[in-house]
Amino acid sequence: MSREMKDVGILRSDSRVIAAEQFNEPREEVISAEKFRKPEDLFAHVKNQIINTTHPKHLVYEDVNHTWGTRIVDSLVELHEVERRSARLGYNTVTKVLSATIMPTEVHGSHHEWIRRGISDWKDAGLLTPAENYNIKLKVGTSIRDFTGPYQNSRKDPDLLLRPDNQKMPSVIIESGWSETYPRLLSDMQLWLNGSVDVNVVLVLMWSKLSNSHVSGFIEAWVRDTNGPLKQQAAAIFPAGQNPQQTVTITRGDLFGAHLATGTNANDVLPLSLNSLRSLAQEDLALMGLIPA
Repeated sequence: MSREMKDVGILRSDSRVIAAEQFNEPREEVISAEKFRKPEDLFAHVKNQIINTTHPKHLVYEDVNHTWGTRIVDSLVELHEVERRSARLGYNTVTKVLSATIMPTEVHGSHHEWIRRGISDWKDAGLLTPAENYNIKLKVGTSIRDFTGPYQNSRKDPDLLLRPDNQKMPSVIIESGWSETYPRLLSDMQLWLNGSVDVNVVLVLMWSKLSNSHVSGFIEAWVRDTNGPLKQQAAAIFPAGQNPQQTVTITRGDLFGAHLATGTNANDVLPLSLNSLRSLAQEDLALMGLIPA
Protein backbone atom coordinates (compact mmCIF):
# COMPACT_ATOMS: atom_id res chain seq x y z
CA MET A 1 0.00 0.00 0.00
CA SER A 2 1.73 3.16 -1.13
CA ARG A 3 0.89 6.83 -0.85
CA GLU A 4 2.00 10.58 -1.36
CA MET A 5 1.91 14.03 -3.49
CA LYS A 6 1.96 17.98 -3.74
CA ASP A 7 2.93 21.32 -5.56
CA VAL A 8 5.06 24.50 -5.37
CA GLY A 9 4.09 26.88 -2.57
CA ILE A 10 1.30 24.65 -1.24
CA LEU A 11 0.67 21.41 0.58
CA ARG A 12 -1.77 19.24 -1.33
CA SER A 13 -3.63 16.05 -0.46
CA ASP A 14 -6.52 15.02 -2.72
CA SER A 15 -8.45 18.26 -3.41
CA ARG A 16 -7.51 19.95 -0.14
CA VAL A 17 -4.92 22.72 -0.17
CA ILE A 18 -3.01 24.51 2.59
CA ALA A 19 -1.17 27.75 1.84
CA ALA A 20 2.52 27.36 2.63
CA GLU A 21 2.64 30.55 4.68
CA GLN A 22 -0.02 29.03 6.95
CA PHE A 23 1.97 25.84 7.53
CA ASN A 24 2.44 24.88 11.15
CA GLU A 25 4.36 21.89 12.36
CA PRO A 26 1.92 18.96 12.61
CA ARG A 27 0.86 18.40 16.20
CA GLU A 28 0.14 15.22 18.06
CA GLU A 29 -3.46 14.75 19.18
CA VAL A 30 -3.79 12.24 22.02
CA ILE A 31 -7.14 10.56 22.69
CA SER A 32 -7.99 7.93 25.30
CA ALA A 33 -9.74 4.84 23.98
CA GLU A 34 -11.77 4.80 27.20
CA LYS A 35 -14.16 7.34 25.68
CA PHE A 36 -15.34 4.76 23.14
CA ARG A 37 -17.79 2.09 24.27
CA LYS A 38 -17.27 -0.29 21.34
CA PRO A 39 -14.47 -0.98 18.83
CA GLU A 40 -16.88 0.11 16.10
CA ASP A 41 -17.08 3.55 17.71
CA LEU A 42 -13.29 3.91 17.78
CA PHE A 43 -13.04 2.65 14.20
CA ALA A 44 -15.59 5.24 13.06
CA HIS A 45 -13.71 8.02 14.86
CA VAL A 46 -10.33 7.12 13.31
CA LYS A 47 -11.86 6.73 9.85
CA ASN A 48 -13.64 10.08 10.11
CA GLN A 49 -10.44 11.82 11.22
CA ILE A 50 -8.46 10.34 8.32
CA ILE A 51 -11.05 11.19 5.68
CA ASN A 52 -12.02 14.68 6.86
CA THR A 53 -8.82 16.19 8.27
CA THR A 54 -7.65 19.13 6.16
CA HIS A 55 -4.13 19.53 7.55
CA PRO A 56 -1.22 17.27 8.55
CA LYS A 57 -1.91 15.57 11.85
CA HIS A 58 -0.61 12.74 14.04
CA LEU A 59 -3.36 10.95 15.97
CA VAL A 60 -2.58 8.83 19.01
CA TYR A 61 -5.19 6.65 20.70
CA GLU A 62 -3.97 5.37 24.07
CA ASP A 63 -5.05 2.34 26.14
CA VAL A 64 -6.36 0.40 23.15
CA ASN A 65 -6.53 -3.32 23.94
CA HIS A 66 -5.14 -5.64 21.30
CA THR A 67 -8.47 -7.20 20.33
CA TRP A 68 -9.62 -3.71 19.32
CA GLY A 69 -6.38 -2.30 17.94
CA THR A 70 -5.44 -5.13 15.61
CA ARG A 71 -8.96 -5.45 14.24
CA ILE A 72 -9.38 -1.70 13.67
CA VAL A 73 -6.08 -1.26 11.81
CA ASP A 74 -6.72 -4.35 9.67
CA SER A 75 -10.11 -2.94 8.71
CA LEU A 76 -8.82 0.56 7.97
CA VAL A 77 -6.01 -0.54 5.65
CA GLU A 78 -8.58 -2.24 3.42
CA LEU A 79 -10.50 0.99 2.79
CA HIS A 80 -9.78 2.83 -0.46
CA GLU A 81 -10.71 6.19 1.03
CA VAL A 82 -8.13 5.67 3.78
CA GLU A 83 -5.43 4.60 1.34
CA ARG A 84 -5.91 7.63 -0.90
CA ARG A 85 -5.40 9.93 2.08
CA SER A 86 -1.84 8.63 2.50
CA ALA A 87 -2.43 7.76 6.15
CA ARG A 88 0.26 5.76 7.98
CA LEU A 89 -1.36 3.42 10.49
CA GLY A 90 0.01 1.43 13.40
CA TYR A 91 -0.92 -0.51 16.49
CA ASN A 92 1.61 -1.45 19.19
CA THR A 93 0.54 -4.26 21.53
CA VAL A 94 3.16 -3.33 24.15
CA THR A 95 2.33 0.38 24.46
CA LYS A 96 -1.35 -0.21 23.56
CA VAL A 97 -1.21 2.76 21.20
CA LEU A 98 -3.08 2.99 17.89
CA SER A 99 -1.62 5.74 15.70
CA ALA A 100 -2.43 7.45 12.42
CA THR A 101 -0.26 9.97 10.59
CA ILE A 102 -2.54 11.88 8.25
CA MET A 103 -1.49 13.92 5.21
CA PRO A 104 2.29 13.36 5.44
CA THR A 105 4.14 16.50 4.35
CA GLU A 106 6.58 16.80 1.44
CA VAL A 107 9.67 16.58 3.65
CA HIS A 108 8.12 13.57 5.38
CA GLY A 109 8.92 11.68 2.19
CA SER A 110 12.34 13.12 1.26
CA HIS A 111 13.99 9.85 2.21
CA HIS A 112 12.17 7.91 -0.53
CA GLU A 113 14.28 9.34 -3.35
CA TRP A 114 17.34 9.44 -1.05
CA ILE A 115 17.26 5.68 -0.57
CA ARG A 116 16.46 5.02 -4.23
CA ARG A 117 19.49 7.09 -5.27
CA GLY A 118 21.61 5.43 -2.58
CA ILE A 119 20.87 1.95 -3.93
CA SER A 120 21.69 3.16 -7.45
CA ASP A 121 24.99 4.61 -6.18
CA TRP A 122 25.87 1.30 -4.50
CA LYS A 123 25.29 -0.54 -7.77
CA ASP A 124 27.26 2.00 -9.85
CA ALA A 125 30.18 1.84 -7.38
CA GLY A 126 30.27 -1.95 -7.55
CA LEU A 127 29.20 -2.30 -3.90
CA LEU A 128 26.24 -4.42 -4.98
CA THR A 129 26.18 -7.12 -7.60
CA PRO A 130 23.44 -6.94 -10.26
CA ALA A 131 21.73 -9.89 -8.55
CA GLU A 132 21.82 -8.17 -5.15
CA ASN A 133 20.47 -4.95 -6.63
CA TYR A 134 17.64 -6.89 -8.29
CA ASN A 135 16.73 -8.63 -5.02
CA ILE A 136 16.27 -5.46 -2.91
CA LYS A 137 12.60 -4.50 -2.59
CA LEU A 138 11.82 -0.88 -1.63
CA LYS A 139 8.30 -0.19 -0.38
CA VAL A 140 6.47 2.75 1.22
CA GLY A 141 3.53 2.54 3.64
CA THR A 142 3.21 -1.25 3.33
CA SER A 143 1.30 -2.74 6.27
CA ILE A 144 3.50 -5.14 8.25
CA ARG A 145 1.94 -7.59 10.67
CA ASP A 146 4.42 -10.45 11.25
CA PHE A 147 5.75 -9.31 14.61
CA THR A 148 6.73 -11.77 17.34
CA GLY A 149 6.97 -12.07 21.13
CA PRO A 150 5.08 -9.43 23.14
CA TYR A 151 4.65 -7.47 19.89
CA GLN A 152 2.63 -10.23 18.24
CA ASN A 153 -0.59 -8.81 16.73
CA SER A 154 1.04 -5.39 16.32
CA ARG A 155 0.63 -3.62 13.00
CA LYS A 156 2.80 -0.93 11.37
CA ASP A 157 2.95 1.02 8.10
CA PRO A 158 6.61 2.14 7.96
CA ASP A 159 7.54 5.29 6.09
CA LEU A 160 9.93 3.15 4.07
CA LEU A 161 11.20 -0.42 4.15
CA LEU A 162 13.90 -2.41 2.42
CA ARG A 163 13.26 -6.12 2.09
CA PRO A 164 15.81 -8.63 0.80
CA ASP A 165 14.58 -11.16 -1.75
CA ASN A 166 11.09 -12.35 -0.78
CA GLN A 167 11.52 -12.16 3.01
CA LYS A 168 8.28 -11.35 4.85
CA MET A 169 9.81 -8.89 7.29
CA PRO A 170 12.00 -5.98 6.17
CA SER A 171 15.67 -5.66 7.11
CA VAL A 172 15.95 -1.84 7.07
CA ILE A 173 13.26 0.62 8.16
CA ILE A 174 12.88 4.40 7.98
CA GLU A 175 10.48 6.28 10.24
CA SER A 176 10.10 10.03 9.80
CA GLY A 177 8.22 12.69 11.72
CA TRP A 178 8.04 16.16 13.24
CA SER A 179 9.49 16.99 16.66
CA GLU A 180 6.39 16.42 18.77
CA THR A 181 6.18 12.81 17.54
CA TYR A 182 9.79 11.90 18.44
CA PRO A 183 8.88 9.76 21.50
CA ARG A 184 6.43 7.84 19.32
CA LEU A 185 9.09 7.26 16.68
CA LEU A 186 11.32 5.75 19.35
CA SER A 187 8.44 3.44 20.30
CA ASP A 188 8.19 2.49 16.62
CA MET A 189 11.94 1.81 16.55
CA GLN A 190 11.61 -0.49 19.57
CA LEU A 191 8.71 -2.29 17.90
CA TRP A 192 10.83 -3.00 14.82
CA LEU A 193 14.00 -4.07 16.62
CA ASN A 194 12.39 -5.93 19.51
CA GLY A 195 9.46 -7.39 17.60
CA SER A 196 11.39 -9.02 14.76
CA VAL A 197 14.71 -10.82 14.39
CA ASP A 198 14.88 -9.77 10.73
CA VAL A 199 14.87 -5.97 11.14
CA ASN A 200 18.51 -4.94 11.59
CA VAL A 201 18.52 -1.14 11.23
CA VAL A 202 15.96 1.58 11.90
CA LEU A 203 16.72 5.08 10.61
CA VAL A 204 14.77 7.78 12.45
CA LEU A 205 14.39 11.19 10.77
CA MET A 206 13.12 14.13 12.81
CA TRP A 207 12.11 17.58 11.54
CA SER A 208 11.40 20.72 13.58
CA LYS A 209 9.92 24.02 12.38
CA LEU A 210 11.78 26.98 13.87
CA SER A 211 11.06 30.69 13.57
CA ASN A 212 10.93 32.52 10.23
CA SER A 213 9.96 29.40 8.28
CA HIS A 214 13.26 27.65 9.00
CA VAL A 215 13.40 23.90 9.58
CA SER A 216 16.03 21.87 11.42
CA GLY A 217 16.44 18.13 11.20
CA PHE A 218 18.50 15.19 12.35
CA ILE A 219 18.87 11.48 11.65
CA GLU A 220 19.59 8.58 13.98
CA ALA A 221 20.62 5.02 13.09
CA TRP A 222 19.43 2.40 15.58
CA VAL A 223 20.58 -1.23 15.58
CA ARG A 224 19.93 -4.32 17.69
CA ASP A 225 22.36 -4.92 20.56
CA THR A 226 22.58 -7.60 23.25
CA ASN A 227 21.16 -5.12 25.75
CA GLY A 228 18.42 -3.82 23.45
CA PRO A 229 18.30 -1.17 20.70
CA LEU A 230 21.52 0.85 20.36
CA LYS A 231 21.86 4.29 18.76
CA GLN A 232 24.82 3.61 16.48
CA GLN A 233 24.95 6.96 14.71
CA ALA A 234 23.40 10.43 14.93
CA ALA A 235 23.90 13.43 12.65
CA ALA A 236 22.37 16.81 11.91
CA ILE A 237 20.64 17.23 8.56
CA PHE A 238 19.96 20.95 9.05
CA PRO A 239 21.93 22.99 9.90
CA ALA A 240 24.41 21.23 7.65
CA GLY A 241 27.81 20.30 9.01
CA GLN A 242 31.18 21.13 7.49
CA ASN A 243 31.88 17.65 6.05
CA PRO A 244 30.44 17.31 2.52
CA GLN A 245 31.32 13.60 2.50
CA GLN A 246 29.37 12.80 5.68
CA THR A 247 27.39 9.57 5.43
CA VAL A 248 25.03 7.31 7.31
CA THR A 249 26.14 3.73 6.87
CA ILE A 250 24.61 0.27 6.92
CA THR A 251 26.37 -2.98 6.12
CA ARG A 252 25.73 -5.68 3.56
CA GLY A 253 24.82 -7.96 6.46
CA ASP A 254 22.31 -5.40 7.76
CA LEU A 255 20.63 -5.23 4.37
CA PHE A 256 20.60 -8.88 3.35
CA GLY A 257 20.59 -10.70 6.70
CA ALA A 258 19.90 -14.40 6.16
CA HIS A 259 19.86 -13.78 2.39
CA LEU A 260 23.53 -12.76 2.25
CA ALA A 261 25.02 -14.15 -0.97
CA THR A 262 27.69 -16.82 -0.70
CA GLY A 263 31.18 -15.35 -0.97
CA THR A 264 30.17 -11.81 0.05
CA ASN A 265 31.29 -9.99 3.20
CA ALA A 266 28.59 -9.09 5.74
CA ASN A 267 30.79 -6.25 7.04
CA ASP A 268 31.01 -4.39 3.71
CA VAL A 269 29.87 -0.80 4.27
CA LEU A 270 27.03 0.70 2.19
CA PRO A 271 27.14 4.50 2.61
CA LEU A 272 24.21 6.88 2.25
CA SER A 273 25.20 10.48 1.49
CA LEU A 274 23.80 13.05 3.92
CA ASN A 275 24.42 15.80 1.35
CA SER A 276 22.10 13.94 -1.00
CA LEU A 277 19.41 13.85 1.69
CA ARG A 278 19.94 17.56 2.43
CA SER A 279 19.54 18.46 -1.23
CA LEU A 280 16.32 16.48 -1.59
CA ALA A 281 14.92 17.79 1.71
CA GLN A 282 15.71 21.38 0.71
CA GLU A 283 13.73 20.92 -2.51
CA ASP A 284 10.79 19.45 -0.62
CA LEU A 285 10.86 22.20 1.99
CA ALA A 286 10.76 24.76 -0.83
CA LEU A 287 7.51 23.19 -2.03
CA MET A 288 6.17 23.88 1.45
CA GLY A 289 7.39 27.48 1.53
CA LEU A 290 10.06 26.57 4.10
CA ILE A 291 13.87 26.76 4.15
CA PRO A 292 16.63 24.82 5.94
CA ALA A 293 18.00 26.17 9.21
